Order: sequence, then C-alpha cells, then structure tokens
Amino acid sequence: MQELILESANIHANTFYSTVAIVVIGSMVLVAGVRAKLLFVLVAAALPKHL
Repeated sequence: MQELILESANIHANTFYSTVAIVVIGSMVLVAGVRAKLLFVLVAAALPKHL
C-alpha cells in the first residue's frame, strides 16, 4: 500500500515539475519576444535620424 502512495506522490511531483518547467520556459520565451520587439522598435526609431 505504501509503495502505491509513494508512486502516486512521485507522479504528482513529476507533473508539478513539468508544469513549472513549461511555465518558466513559456515566460522566458515571452520576455525574449517582448525584448526583441522593443529592440526592433528602438532600432527602427533610431535609424532614420542617423540616415
């Protein structure tokens, strides 16, 4: 019986960690996308002044 409890706890832990990993990776991608967009806007705004 105890093995079954440990098994289910282990599955719950794995699910939790994979969910956290997905959220972390997703937010990192989102932040990178926002930074790239901001950088692009800044570059686009700065270029005509130099040319």
